[in-house]
Amino acid sequence: MKRKITKSFIPVKILILVLSLSLIGTIASPPALAATPYSQGYIEGYLLQITGGGAGLAIESYEGTRYNLALSANATFTMDGITARLSDFRAGMEIYAVLQGNYIVSVEGYASANPGYISPGSKVRTGVVTSIEPEQLEITLPTSEKAVFAFYPGTVVTRGGKAANMDSLYEGDRVKLFFDTADADLISRIQVEGPSVEIKGLYKGVIRLVDTTSDMISLDNVEMLQNGTWVAAELPVKVPYERTNIYTAGRPLNASNLKYYRGKTLYAVSREVFGRERLDKMVVLNQYEASYQEKIDNINWYTEALEMSNNKNLSFNDGTIIIKSGRLVDKYALNQEADILALADGRGGAAVADVVCVLNENLNNSGIGEHYLYAGRLDKIVENQVELDDFYCLEENKWVSLKDSKELYYDNDTAIINLKTGEPISSRELLNGNYAVDEDSDYVSDHNLADWFAYIYTDGDRITAMGVQPKADSILSQRITSGTIEKLEEDEQVGWTVSVRDASDWSEHRSRWMLKNNSLRMSLDHAVIYKNGALADPDMLAAGDRVYLLRDDFKVKLLLIK
Repeated sequence: MKRKITKSFIPVKILILVLSLSLIGTIASPPALAATPYSQGYIEGYLLQITGGGAGLAIESYEGTRYNLALSANATFTMDGITARLSDFRAGMEIYAVLQGNYIVSVEGYASANPGYISPGSKVRTGVVTSIEPEQLEITLPTSEKAVFAFYPGTVVTRGGKAANMDSLYEGDRVKLFFDTADADLISRIQVEGPSVEIKGLYKGVIRLVDTTSDMISLDNVEMLQNGTWVAAELPVKVPYERTNIYTAGRPLNASNLKYYRGKTLYAVSREVFGRERLDKMVVLNQYEASYQEKIDNINWYTEALEMSNNKNLSFNDGTIIIKSGRLVDKYALNQEADILALADGRGGAAVADVVCVLNENLNNSGIGEHYLYAGRLDKIVENQVELDDFYCLEENKWVSLKDSKELYYDNDTAIINLKTGEPISSRELLNGNYAVDEDSDYVSDHNLADWFAYIYTDGDRITAMGVQPKADSILSQRITSGTIEKLEEDEQVGWTVSVRDASDWSEHRSRWMLKNNSLRMSLDHAVIYKNGALADPDMLAAGDRVYLLRDDFKVKLLLIK
């Protein structure tokens, strides 16, 4: 007897069929693929060994998975943020490698005592600072890509293992950024490479020998750019160079072809790496050298050309050596109104800027700084507060007179010095002394007292350093000067003196920095010297320190180490 299927039975059968198919589908579906270096584009972990005679790396991820990964022929290597070689890496090191496709294109190693271990689920990024804006930092990654990350007031900054302020960052600083989680773009800690990021010199020489197997070069007729001119200099017989940063006529030059340029003139910028001088970027002179010291009037970013105040046009490119604040920076550090010393390559209207030195300096390293310099009469001193009357404020490297009063705040950590005697003054002595008096009182008149004059360096409205003296100076005769310390001497007649090379004075008449032809020698006797966030004695300064100073001809009033 044929069974009759009722309508009520159909849904039950369908339900059973659907559930069965669903179960089968669940069983048959493959599990989600685990993240791999190829899908993530990077791997973090431990170096097991260098494989294939340098063709690849065996790496164990922090999760414990082992990978054998091939190295790109143009892979770059850094160690604790400093350019390195593959041979510098050792088994057991913690590393961070970036992949493009199936090949490693960059490797960062951590060789220091505090290697910056990145726990699973967090991340680190290294690169060179290209822009500093309020709450935002842009860096160039080892892959040459640019990345923007946010920071906040709680972001910790260290330089050379010591705490530093965010406004101490410069364009061109090499940094390591730490994040709390893998998907975060908010920086929790910034580790700034120490002084080695600053260039040691800009050289010119004739290529004599190129050893492409060990990346070493020998130069003849070596000269160094000092005070705007080339002077004889010395380099080791063989100098290591960065093979991925060589250019000529505005185009990259393959390192293997550098040997064919023997006898050609070369520009090279160097810095110290692991205690040894290394040529970080090189440009082979293609035709003829011409130099210009001008202000940039306009920049056409589309054509990569700049127009100077003398109406001369120069093209620039990724190969142009650009130096700013003693650091090697990229082309985006150029801006209108910048005062430059340019070395051009070519003739007529087809000149290319091989080298551009930006002369501009300021109290603040970037737009996020809030440092100010004041000068004026101390009208009132109370607990933790001073008031200036008829004061001056340094704006754009010139004194601006303000017929008003200004309240500023000091504390026990404020550095105060008597500019007449050179002796330090405590905050308690400042409060109890006769540095600000009531000039209408009989006591003041009888004792021939008067308000003292002060130079005050602040962070916002907080006084970080202050120099006081009995009488006011002639402000209009003072100059702002920047440069690099060449040498320090203790003179029997005038005390400590400092010689500054590559010195520039700010000219209010010309509205630009004017490069000096010779080194400047100045007296540091009783000057306010501020270095690493504290008052410093002259013997704490060193050759190579970059300075921003206020001087009255030969006598330095205030010197800041940049």
